[in-house]
Amino acid sequence: MDVKDNAGKTVKWALETGSPSVLIARGWTRDTLKVGDRVKVYGYSAKDKETLAAARSLVLKDGRTLFGGQTDDGGPPK
Repeated sequence: MDVKDNAGKTVKWALETGSPSVLIARGWTRDTLKVGDRVKVYGYSAKDKETLAAARSLVLKDGRTLFGGQTDDGGPPK
């Protein structure tokens, strides 16, 4: 995912989510996200990589929120 940092520079981030079967059970489809879609991601960054994060949830452009993590991922609440 491309993210603008505070200086306006585009930085590529990698996001981790639950397995495909978990995402499907949470309402994701292969058409949920398309290249160029703007989304808001709630998550937490990795300890060992500056541009890696676990995506707990995503808010899509139509306002829907989809859960991105596993049921008990141990992460902080949204």
